[in-house]
Amino acid sequence: MQAGFSMLEVGAVQRKNQINILYKNILDGSVAAIGYWFIGYMFAFGSSAGGFIGIQSDLIFLQSIRNNAACDDNGQNCGADDFATFFFQWAFAGAAATIVSGAVAERTKFEAYLIFSFVITVFIYPVVVHWGWGSGFLSAWGALNGPMLSRTETSRGMIDFAGSGIVHMVGGVAGLMGAIVIGPRKGRFVGGKTVEFKNSSTTMMALVQTVRCFRSSIPITYYDVAITEGKSGDF
Repeated sequence: MQAGFSMLEVGAVQRKNQINILYKNILDGSVAAIGYWFIGYMFAFGSSAGGFIGIQSDLIFLQSIRNNAACDDNGQNCGADDFATFFFQWAFAGAAATIVSGAVAERTKFEAYLIFSFVITVFIYPVVVHWGWGSGFLSAWGALNGPMLSRTETSRGMIDFAGSGIVHMVGGVAGLMGAIVIGPRKGRFVGGKTVEFKNSSTTMMALVQTVRCFRSSIPITYYDVAITEGKSGDF
């Protein structure tokens, strides 16, 4: 996903800002990995505190995953908390942050953007994940630490399919707010007139959209399989 967003954004910005936007996309994944490993995963998938946020000390630095606490005595039959789940969710956390980098491209200082990237992957995005994919107040997937799709009064029944709301809406709203607060690019509007900025590569932008159509099928297939493999009767 980071490669796709990098190609899209580097094609959309001016040539002088290509290196800046590439650095932002590369470091988005790195910052997301550190933040999500540190405490973000706990906020997303820890035991629910009132349906708002996950709090579970043994998930800080993924301690319980490293110690195979979610597995049986033979290290098999691991539960939802494992490194594969962390890797999958980390990729989405980086995607949510990278959506914002495109919305505020050519508008922010490098250092300021890195601070924002850390905040969204450590707190903002994980909290929303907890609401919908964890055991939060909206989730149908084990709401308030109960069984999946329990249909109890604490299970609100919201199912976010392939991150359409949790990932893309969070990134989109954050990007919109950032663009509104920061304002237009310097020199974009002069004397009440719009100054045209030439993008770097329309070809690159078109190419990446083709690649992303294929890439998007991967998480969608993942959720299709999760729903159809013995779980369809729960709906």
